[in-house]
Amino acid sequence: MAIYGEGAGDFGTLVDLTWDHGGSDGDWSTANWVVGPPSVPDTTVDALLNNGATVTVATAGQTAYNLTIDNGTVAVTSGADLSVSRTISVAETTGELSVANLGTINAQTVETAGTTTFDAGSAGAVGALNLRGGVTTISSPIVDSVDARAGTLQLGADVNVLHVFDAAV
Repeated sequence: MAIYGEGAGDFGTLVDLTWDHGGSDGDWSTANWVVGPPSVPDTTVDALLNNGATVTVATAGQTAYNLTIDNGTVAVTSGADLSVSRTISVAETTGELSVANLGTINAQTVETAGTTTFDAGSAGAVGALNLRGGVTTISSPIVDSVDARAGTLQLGADVNVLHVFDAAV
């Protein structure tokens, strides 16, 4: 379990939820998660996808404290939104994060070595993108800074990244 603190002396235990793909729908917002409560991720929960499934965020208001995609895909569809309080981690070769046109993603940091795609027309805010491998495609201007130490970074025509560090692209 992860531990977090909101202030001096104010510590709590963060719940870890793992996708079990118990349901056939693949919907983030249904009870396909184990080791709760809660039955679906919220801002107090670290969410983990590690079994090769595809999890679809298809509605507004979906959240997690941290999201780790070790093996599988998280897809944010048009009209849906996912807000992660801290970090989204995408594993090398087996992890994938995709945000469709009119989908919204918010996170302080996206740490990726897998496949990450922000389609044209996607929205939200990513404070920092740390590229450690794989292929990342940004076709919508939602990323503030990029630290690209490995992998491939593809930028769409209308994308301006404010800061690029150690760019090997």
